[in-house]
Amino acid sequence: MKVAEKKKQHYVPQFYLRNFSWGKDRLPIKLFNIQRGDHFTAGNLRGQCYEDYFYGKDLVIENMFGTIEGRVSPIVDQIVAGGGPPVRYSVDHDALLTFVLFQYGRTKHAGEAADEQVDKLAKTALAKDARIEPEHLEMVKIGLKNPFALTLRAVSHSLPIAHDLQIKIAINRTPIRFVTSDHPVVFYNQYGEERVIRSNTGLASKGLQIFYPVSPQHMVVLYDEKIYKMGGRKATSVDVTSVTDVQQLNDLQWLNALENIYFNNAQPLSEIDRGNRRNALRRNPEKTTVKESEPTAGADGMLSSIVMMAKPEPKIGLRLEFLKCLKAMPDEERTFGGLLVRDPERVAIHDAFLKAVDKGRYKASEFGKFVLDQHAARTCAAPYGTATP
Repeated sequence: MKVAEKKKQHYVPQFYLRNFSWGKDRLPIKLFNIQRGDHFTAGNLRGQCYEDYFYGKDLVIENMFGTIEGRVSPIVDQIVAGGGPPVRYSVDHDALLTFVLFQYGRTKHAGEAADEQVDKLAKTALAKDARIEPEHLEMVKIGLKNPFALTLRAVSHSLPIAHDLQIKIAINRTPIRFVTSDHPVVFYNQYGEERVIRSNTGLASKGLQIFYPVSPQHMVVLYDEKIYKMGGRKATSVDVTSVTDVQQLNDLQWLNALENIYFNNAQPLSEIDRGNRRNALRRNPEKTTVKESEPTAGADGMLSSIVMMAKPEPKIGLRLEFLKCLKAMPDEERTFGGLLVRDPERVAIHDAFLKAVDKGRYKASEFGKFVLDQHAARTCAAPYGTATP
């Protein structure tokens, strides 16, 4: 295929948005543009969520996404047809997990967030240089030539951390439909809502929830099963019968979106208007935050501080009937200054793996091989007759 034929590069796949469209060949799609504050009832599906050469003219990233989308499209079709999620830890499960996390890191919103992070971090450092006037810093914008090299690398390296999340499908049985957006994968943490220290929605975070609507009636839900309960232990899907539940999940799309909300033809426009009113004042204009601690003196008398970066986390007091939070966060966790992780052992193994990747011993895709090699090394090193895990 010639380069010009891949000029339009979509950051939300057309096969995905088609599930929310309507009409002949399902090409028109309804949308609400947040900045304009208005609906468009017959938007062109092909004209949504794309920019020319968004990932570059070399087509490396674009072709990679084409391969992933071709692999996952039948899996999403199966979910929408009522077939449930892939078997946990299967090849299809890994493909869907990879697709969902890459979808989070590939959007225009994700690219702007990466640029905003670099801009704020660089200016925090440069502000300490007495040679630079503060007003001069405000006159420039510091960014990345290709922000997706940063976001997608972070996602690909972090995939093994999310592998322990449970996956189920929420099936919407209410008259209100799920909506989606131009940044449709939402990270949330109901368990950590009251915690204001550090980020609570990293892939390793204790209490993490990931919500991804794949049709007006179906939502993929990934969650920390030690903190939440969604249906019976053997159930792969759960019916959502509460309109309030659907509205809360739709509110997360409103707060996560960059420009547009997309919705099905069956969704009442009055419900879209209510969603806009509910969330207009809750949207955060910042895509990333940079905080610097108070300077402290070291043993050598030199002052130093810690700069922490995080993405703003929408907090709506989420309370879902179909997804129960099993416990409240104890005071010692709420006031703990560090990161709260689901599985410290997994994180330690993953950290060792990333160090091995940096040294060129493994590829970023070889986490499984690394774990097997580590296990083999421990087995060989154990004295004869000693039990190994």
